[in-house]
Amino acid sequence: MNRSLIITTLVAATLAHGAPVSAQLSINFLDAEPKNGLSNWSFLRNSITTNPDAIKRMRTLPLNQALMSDPVIGLQLNERRGRAVMEEIIKCALAPARQLTYTEAAGTTSVWQGELGLCQHPETEVGDWGATAPTPLCQELITACVMARVNALGMAVPLALRGAPVEVFPPRPVVATERTWRERAGSEDPAEGTLLESFGGPICQVGHECRWAPAYVGKCTSGTVSLAIQAPDRCLTTPIRVCAGIHGCYGPGSPVGYPSTVPYSRFWRGQSGACTGSTLSFPCPTDAAYGTRSSRASIAASENSTWLESTGLPSWRSASFQRASE
Repeated sequence: MNRSLIITTLVAATLAHGAPVSAQLSINFLDAEPKNGLSNWSFLRNSITTNPDAIKRMRTLPLNQALMSDPVIGLQLNERRGRAVMEEIIKCALAPARQLTYTEAAGTTSVWQGELGLCQHPETEVGDWGATAPTPLCQELITACVMARVNALGMAVPLALRGAPVEVFPPRPVVATERTWRERAGSEDPAEGTLLESFGGPICQVGHECRWAPAYVGKCTSGTVSLAIQAPDRCLTTPIRVCAGIHGCYGPGSPVGYPSTVPYSRFWRGQSGACTGSTLSFPCPTDAAYGTRSSRASIAASENSTWLESTGLPSWRSASFQRASE
C-alpha cells in the first residue's frame, strides 16, 4: 500500500501574500479540514434523532433560525447531546456564511456555523435545506455526514469527504495546516481540538512559542526538498519549520512539560535565514511505518516574511498562505 508521510512547514511571522483558494467550490471550506468529533453517546442517545416529533419537524421544515425557535425543537435543544447533534447537522448542511443560534432556558447561547454546505444546492436535486424542507437526497447526505463525524475516542480528527453527486464533493485544491491538536479541551462535544500555542498571539507567554503562521502543505515522493523565503530583506530574520503531518508542531527547544509530541505530528526540520542560495534542504523522508519515500509539508513564516518558495520537486504543491494573528 502506498501511504504518504505528511510534513507540515511553519514560519514564525505574518504572511502578507497568499495564493487564493477558488471561490467556485461547491463545498465552502473554512481554513481547516472538517473534523469528526461527535461522541458516540451523543450520536446514539440524543434528544433530536430519537424523538419522533423532532424528526418530523427536521424532515418538513427549513434549517433556519425559525427552526431553532420551534417549540418542539427548542425543547430538545435544552439537552446537551441534542445540541451536539444539531451542531453537526448544521455543519454538514449549511455553508460557512450561514450561522444559527440557540439560547437555552438557563440563558446560555450556542452559536453554530455552517461548514460544508452539502444541502445548499438549489440548482440540483439536493435542494436548499436553508430555504425549504430537505429533499430525500439531502437527508441521505446529512445522515452519512453526521455518521462520518462520530469519534468514539473524543478526538477531533480531520476528514476528507467523498461522495455523490460529485458536484457536491469536488476535490479540495489545497490541504490546510491544522492549528489544533486532535485532543479535545475538557468535555466538549463535539470535540474541536486544542489550540497549538505556537499559532497563538500576539501576546506570548514567557518561554513559550507563539506567532507562528501556517503557510502551505506540500508533498514529495523522492529527491531533496528545498525551501526558501524569496524576499531578501526578510529571509535572514525569518525562521521556518517543517513538521511531519498536516498539523503544526513545537520546536525541540520548547519548555519542559510543554506539549510537544503526539503520534500524528512531530518536528522535522527548522532554519533561520532560509534564503535563495541558502535554502532549508532535506531528503524526502522515508516513512518507516509504510516502507515508502513520500512526504508532505505545511509551511509557515514569521512576522517578517512575505513569500515562500519551494524547489526541486514538481510534486510539491502550494496551498493558500495564511495571515498570522496580529
